[in-house]
Amino acid sequence: MEDHLAISLSQIPLLQYRNLLKDLASPSALLAQTDAFYQAHHIHPRIAARLKHPDDQKIQSIIRWMQTHEYVCITDEHPDYPKQLQELPCAPPVLYAIGNIRLCKQALIAIVGSRNASHYGLHTTKQFTQALIQQGYGIVSGLAIGIDTIAHQTCIDAQATTVAIIGLGLDNITPQCNRKLAEKIKEKGCILTEMPPQTPYQKPCFPRRNRLISALSIATLIPEATIASGTMITAQYSIDLHRPVMAVPGRIDQPQAAGCHQLIQTGAHLVTQAQDCLDLITDH
Repeated sequence: MEDHLAISLSQIPLLQYRNLLKDLASPSALLAQTDAFYQAHHIHPRIAARLKHPDDQKIQSIIRWMQTHEYVCITDEHPDYPKQLQELPCAPPVLYAIGNIRLCKQALIAIVGSRNASHYGLHTTKQFTQALIQQGYGIVSGLAIGIDTIAHQTCIDAQATTVAIIGLGLDNITPQCNRKLAEKIKEKGCILTEMPPQTPYQKPCFPRRNRLISALSIATLIPEATIASGTMITAQYSIDLHRPVMAVPGRIDQPQAAGCHQLIQTGAHLVTQAQDCLDLITDH
C-alpha cells in the first residue's frame, strides 16, 4: 500500500503538494477526493483524474519491477527519508532508491563540476575526494561524466560512501557510459531519485536533481565548472540553503574554470587543498 501511495503522489507538483498537506491529516488523504476539492486547490484536471482513479495496472507494474530489481520507494514520512531534504521548500514527497539509503544520513559533501573537465580538474577532484573521505565524509554527486564520475569512482576504489542522485527513473540511468559505475555504487553506496520508473526524458528533471544534491550535503565543492552549467545551479541551491560553497581556482583562460572564478568573485570560498574545506565545514 505504501508503494502504491508513493507512486500516486509522485505526479503532484511539489509546491502544490506541500500546500495541500497543510489542510489534510496525511498524504493518503490526497487520493480519491471530490472534484470540488481538487478544483478548490487548483489541481490540474489531468492530475486530479489520476488521483481520483489511479492507474492500478501501471502502478502494480512499477511495483513489480522495483521488487524484481530490489529498489525501494519511500515517502517523506518514512524513517529512512533523509531529514536534510526536508529543509527544501519543495522537498520531494517520494524517493526511489537502490543500495543503502541509510548512508544518506551520514555527513556528505557534494562534489560536482564540469562534464568536459580538464586533466587539472580531474586530478584536483581525485585529490580532494581522497582527502575528504579519509576524514570520514561521504561524497554525493550526480553520476555525470567528468568531475562527477571521478568523485564517485574515487570513493568506490577506496570503499568509501558515495551517493549518486540521478535525474530520471532508476530504470533509465544516464549517461549510458556510467552504467557500470552505477552498478558498483549500488553495491557499496546508494542511487537516489525523485522520479518514478517509466519517467520519460525531460530536460527540467536534471536541474531539479541538483537541488537534492545541495540539500543532501553539508557543503558543496566545485573543482571546475563552466559558467552556463548545471553546477552553477547546484551552487545557487547550496547558497539558498546557507551551505558552504567551495570553489577551486583554475587558469584564467580556461572555460572550465570560469564558473569557479565567478563563484569566488560573488562570495564562494576559494580552496586550494582539502584542509581548507575541512576548516570551513568545521567553522560553519
